[in-house]
Amino acid sequence: MMQTPPPLMHAVLIRHFGGPEVVELADIPVPVPGDGELLLKVEAASLNPVDWKIRSGKYPVVKEDKLPFVLGRDFSATVLQSDDAALPAGTLVHGMADMTHGALAQYTIARPEQVAPVPGTL
Repeated sequence: MMQTPPPLMHAVLIRHFGGPEVVELADIPVPVPGDGELLLKVEAASLNPVDWKIRSGKYPVVKEDKLPFVLGRDFSATVLQSDDAALPAGTLVHGMADMTHGALAQYTIARPEQVAPVPGTL
């Protein structure tokens, strides 16, 4: 069953590179999944050393043209919208966000190959 998220979400992001003071909590639009992408409701996310490198401008994949940028890579989430029969809405998954959509937000986008269902025994 496809669920409709609210129009805005809370996210931890940077609008420019710098020290810890550039990290902010902001309300931004919920991302819209494209063809073959999953909309995920983030249940948990982690902060890693790569996030501090991104924040400081020392991670070569994230340049000025990607700002503002939502931080966070690793996540556990519930599939909210999906066209993938193997990952229907309601499936609890874990995965790693790409350098387009961060995980330190209420919602994120991922491709099916970026996630795996969480085992029911976990």
